[in-house]
Amino acid sequence: QDLGEVSVFINGGYIRDLLLGKEPDDLDLSLCLRDCPAHVTVGTLLNLLPAFAEQRSDLGIREVKIATILSNESKDKQLDTFKGHFTDISDRKTEVDVMPTIGEETYEEGSRTPIRDQRGTPEADALRRDLTIGALLLRVNVGDAPDAGLSYTFLDFYGGLEDLQRGVLRSPAPASGLKEVRSVVLQGESEERLADSLGLAKLEEDAAMQVLWWAKILTDDPLRVCRALRFMAKLNFSLHPAFWQATPFVMNALRSKVAGGRKFTEYVKIGGYGFRACAEFFELAFSRTFGPENSRLASALFGGQDGKSVAKSLSEVRGFDCELYRGLALTLDGVDEAPILFGGLLATAIFSAEMQGSENASSEFSRACDGMCVSNVMRETGSAVFQAAARLGAATVTPGPVERAFA
Repeated sequence: QDLGEVSVFINGGYIRDLLLGKEPDDLDLSLCLRDCPAHVTVGTLLNLLPAFAEQRSDLGIREVKIATILSNESKDKQLDTFKGHFTDISDRKTEVDVMPTIGEETYEEGSRTPIRDQRGTPEADALRRDLTIGALLLRVNVGDAPDAGLSYTFLDFYGGLEDLQRGVLRSPAPASGLKEVRSVVLQGESEERLADSLGLAKLEEDAAMQVLWWAKILTDDPLRVCRALRFMAKLNFSLHPAFWQATPFVMNALRSKVAGGRKFTEYVKIGGYGFRACAEFFELAFSRTFGPENSRLASALFGGQDGKSVAKSLSEVRGFDCELYRGLALTLDGVDEAPILFGGLLATAIFSAEMQGSENASSEFSRACDGMCVSNVMRETGSAVFQAAARLGAATVTPGPVERAFA
């Protein structure tokens, strides 16, 4: 139909899970439209699929439904992004997210919202991913003969396979252009001072590039901090040291500008990874210090913009009793329901922490829950922890089995 040459790539977690020997959860495709006429978009191509499936009964696809843009986030970024719902002749359903390969991002003066080239190269598209293990691609090759079938070409532009083998979470980073990246990330005096206090000028060029590019990726969407921590918990991987140098650039935005509901979605998934992964996540968030101010992630992670866009978050954490936390957390080992496990561990971590200017631990927990728009189950679980602690402190009450276990 004179559409030009359209290259198709499988990307993201599908390839990561295949390499880890796991069954992939979802399928994401990227279409490279560089060689297509200007009128050809992801939307126009997908709208042709239902009729194409009817003509090609040999493909075994009984029904194709195309959904509109995926999310408000996609709309804000002006991305030509769609979801396809495929049903085969055995009534098996498959969801596929489809978007174009995104190229170089440019910025208007005074704006940090990127203008995205939707006819980018696969390499440029991989560069915008938040982690190298999600920047792997499989190019789909169609044979010349009618019965030749499909073959695949593995593409790894930024060392994702090595990071996967080493168990390391790291962002992609370009090989050159440090000066240009600095100008994008360090747009004000406060950011310049932060870069100086982090000692970026003393780093080798590739190390400085890794930090600054990761800072750029996190600034584009601060929720990516939560995503990195989620993959750390899910895969039992370690964070590359550059993460701790990049994160200070985004702490304020993560604390006050990200919708708490988006964070909570990530955290429920962490709760689903089991007790050990979830407990270690909280210990890292409350105990690990980084940056020139010895910051801790907890105050930025737990809370956010509530349903009325009002920022509500934890106070700054000034101290954390790891031994107390570990002992109390063990009472939750064996809890299977993610919101209950997460709520209980969050309350336990707050109880074990010294908060700056805090009224009391229970108020801190309530404010964090308000900011994250959590479920009632999670809120009630955490509240029960503080109620048990209050009863333990009452001299006239004899502790029961729950109170003794908590103690």
